[in-house]
Amino acid sequence: MQVAEKMRTPYGDRLGLAVVGVVLVTGGNYVLFASDARAEYKIGELAAFTAHPWARSIAAALVVLLVSVAARWLVCSLGLGKDGVRHGYGTATLAIALKDLPGVDKISVRAVGEEQLRVSVRCLPGAPLDEVVSRVDTEAVSRVRGAAGRDPLFPVLVTLHVRRG
Repeated sequence: MQVAEKMRTPYGDRLGLAVVGVVLVTGGNYVLFASDARAEYKIGELAAFTAHPWARSIAAALVVLLVSVAARWLVCSLGLGKDGVRHGYGTATLAIALKDLPGVDKISVRAVGEEQLRVSVRCLPGAPLDEVVSRVDTEAVSRVRGAAGRDPLFPVLVTLHVRRG
């Protein structure tokens, strides 16, 4: 059974929020400083911003940057362009192979078309990595290949990640 995967990058949302926040704070500070420099203008009046010939170019560049970041953020949040689909049987087989190892935090198996399987194992700090690697190498990969219905020489990419404490 293969379920379509909706993936989001872990840093995509944070980066998008940070960029939007910096743009908003910078724009707000500019409006405040422009209103202090020219007391005859009211805060937020566009005449203070457009009085300089270069201000329109900077405003246009900021709008393009903001739209680009927002579009990237949306694409990452929707998971468009992410290769592969989750392989439920493969993940369950991997869980059975690693079930008694302490410190295994998250596992997943994705099938990338007919090209390869991607196995991801995330461990907590202090996990016995030598046992995890040994178990994945000797038992889990062959079992995952069997659960996915692939031949014994089908390529499998295994990623081992250890979280920070």
